Amino acid sequence: MNKTKLFLAAVLAGSLLVSGCASKREPMEFSGEANNKTIAQIRNAAIQAAHRNDWLICEEANGTLRADVIHRQDKVYANIQYDETGFLVTPNLKYSTLVNDDGSVRRAVNNHVKRLSKLITLRLANKVQEEPILIPACRNYDSVEFNKFGSQRSPLPYVTVGFTWLNKPARPYGSVTLSYSLPEEEAGSAFSKAVRYSLEYLRNGTSRNGEKINVEIRRVYPYELLKRDKRTLNLPTRTELMIRATAYNQEGVKLCEVDVSAPTQNSLFRAEDKQFDRFDVDGLMEGLAAVLDRKLTTFR
Repeated sequence: MNKTKLFLAAVLAGSLLVSGCASKREPMEFSGEANNKTIAQIRNAAIQAAHRNDWLICEEANGTLRADVIHRQDKVYANIQYDETGFLVTPNLKYSTLVNDDGSVRRAVNNHVKRLSKLITLRLANKVQEEPILIPACRNYDSVEFNKFGSQRSPLPYVTVGFTWLNKPARPYGSVTLSYSLPEEEAGSAFSKAVRYSLEYLRNGTSRNGEKINVEIRRVYPYELLKRDKRTLNLPTRTELMIRATAYNQEGVKLCEVDVSAPTQNSLFRAEDKQFDRFDVDGLMEGLAAVLDRKLTTFR
């Protein structure tokens, strides 16, 4: 009996030691050579590798890209630097939600960064277009966090939130009443329709007398698509949904920007569908409302 207990205790201690080591790793960087490609082609190879493997990517600065991907309920960010000699991919410790207080990272961060580096190398081994691929400029967020949002009528999807102040109000609002607007060019998309349906059921604001805030939903998409890509909005597993919004006060001053995203298992977002499964979209919208309400009333 005692030997059995000792054996089980040893196994438990060993498993805890292994899991502890797995949860703390030094950030790793991965590089690749140009493979006789131009700077423009190296940049395009990085963008194509990201687009085709469920990463979102933006332009941080000349010679630097920033990509992010959802890992379960968290988000991993990577910096991609490139020049005429090749590229370097490193974890972005500012935004990744799997970074420990001591600067170490979870194993998943290094794994995702390593995989992205390999994908870029594979792209560079093939023919790459010279004409620059257009991508959005990166927004520098004050914070990135993740929380569970949702309602009684839907599962609670994990929602990752990026937030940045554009202009802080002079004082925190006692309460806010939120109204929403969608860009015209997005109005006909399947995802936008689902967002509209979700808004009909949400009750935002804590008081009718609260400060009126207009939330302009500037971009809604299930993932980044190249213009020549012929795929439909039939979403695969672990696809990322995102809503990017800007909040304005009554005078039309931009207050803040929120970037809300979550993974989805939903396969019903097709343009021809008349009904939508709103589970994931409900979580996104409620997450957006909760973050704006908290930030604008407390300045946190």
